[in-house]
Amino acid sequence: MTEEVNEILLENKGARDATFDDFKAAMPADEPRYAIYDLEYNTEDGRKESKLLFIMYSPDSCVGAKGRTLKFAYANNKETLKNKCNPTHRELQVNDHEDIKEASWVADCQ
Repeated sequence: MTEEVNEILLENKGARDATFDDFKAAMPADEPRYAIYDLEYNTEDGRKESKLLFIMYSPDSCVGAKGRTLKFAYANNKETLKNKCNPTHRELQVNDHEDIKEASWVADCQ
């Protein structure tokens, strides 16, 4: 989102061979972000599976007047952006950088 909080911009596009750790490192610890993540994993019976996730990342550590403004703007624009990104298989709300965990996202999708 721009400084003026009036436009959503693509900040980062991960490479196809990027790791989950690369994705997590690209997410700031103290500012909200939207993300689309292609979660690839093996099911319990060994099949390869892929789910496209829409992530609303709004960390509790985003504080102060600027933080409140950003969180409010991201919350207000979430549905508009999500509708433009369809189809996604699942929506996740993440409120702490430590909750960006591939294993828990896989568990949620199975």
